[in-house]
This record gives sequence, structure tokens and C-alpha cells, in this order.
Amino acid sequence: MSTAVGPAEAGPVTLEVFNPVGATEVGTIPAPRLDTLNGKRIGLMWQGHYRGDETFPYLQELLQKRFPGATIVPYQQVIEPTQAAIIAGAGKAAKAQGLDAVILGNGG
Repeated sequence: MSTAVGPAEAGPVTLEVFNPVGATEVGTIPAPRLDTLNGKRIGLMWQGHYRGDETFPYLQELLQKRFPGATIVPYQQVIEPTQAAIIAGAGKAAKAQGLDAVILGNGG
């Protein structure tokens, strides 16, 4: 004869889960979307995260195929690829270089 040994049966359990990222504050309202990217100067800005040096050239290629009239400015020519520089001067860099749009970041 064997007797099972283990945790006692319990009733329903309620768990409270918290988001470890925290609250998100919106400090500025983004510019309105452009109707098209054709004929526009699009700057790629990389904040130095995971493998952007590999993904941005691919993104540039895809954008050029989809919007052949657009000028794609590689991240190396837009702003130095560091988080601090982008936070401090992304808008200024875009305006100074005559960019109509910016694609900022690389998931990571």
C-alpha cells in the first residue's frame, strides 16, 4: 500500500503581476506621418544596440526597393551612433541634414 506525499490541495490562487518596465511618459508629440516616402530624404539613426550594423543596411535595401524615389541616408552619415547623441540631437541632426523622415533605433 502506497501513500502519495505532496502538497495539500489548495483552493483558487490569485496572482498579482507587475510590469518591470514601469510607467511610460510621453514628453513630446511625434510629428505627423508623411503621406508617402517617395521623393523624401529618410535618415537612418542607430542607437548602437544589437546588430544594427547588420540590420540597417538590409532596412535601407528594403526601403529603396519599396520607395525608389526616396533618398536613404545611412546611419553612419546622419549622427554618431550612440544613445546620448541621439537623445540630445536627433531632431537637430535631421533638420540640419534636410531629412524629411527618420527611422530611429534597432530593437534590442
